[in-house]
Parts: sequence; C-alpha cells; structure tokens
Amino acid sequence: MESTIAQLGVGGIFAILLIREVLNFVQKWRSTPENPKTSTHHNMAELQRQVAELHQWLYVQRPFDDALQKIAQAIEIQAHTQRETIDILRDLKDDIRDLKRLRSN
Repeated sequence: MESTIAQLGVGGIFAILLIREVLNFVQKWRSTPENPKTSTHHNMAELQRQVAELHQWLYVQRPFDDALQKIAQAIEIQAHTQRETIDILRDLKDDIRDLKRLRSN
C-alpha cells in the first residue's frame, strides 16, 4: 500500500514538473516569434535534458539508494549478531575457567 502511495506521489510530481516545463517552453516560444526555430530547438534540448535528469533520479538513483539502504541494514544485523556471538563466547570462556578451577580443587 505504501509503495503504491509513493508511486502515485512520484507520478504526480513528475506530471507537475512536466506540465511546468511544457508551459515554460510554450511561453518562451511565444516570446520570440521572430526566431522560432532556434528558440524551439534550444527549449526542446533543455526540456530533453531535464527529462533525462528526472529519469536518472527516479529510475537509476532511487533504486541505487534503496540498495544501499538494504546493504546498511544487513551490515547492522551482522554486526549485532557478531556482538551477541562475542558475548556468548566470553560467557563460555568464563564457564570453562570456572570448570577448570573446580577440577583442580
């Protein structure tokens, strides 16, 4: 459910950004009617660059960040397990030392 809400949120943000860029593009094109080809070409290149950056962030950077988060969680779990193992080994060492003392007495 949360992932669906997140996807809808990201989709909404993308739609807003796309509409904003299209409106800016149309406004710039109208502001320079004497040279529409240059203005249109420049604005289209800028819009294409911005869409590529957004795609990079949404579909490449986000999964990478998610993967790093999962790795960090796995490392935390392993570190916790190692601490527990060390504690058990220390207790075992103390128990063995106590048994040796009992045998020697």
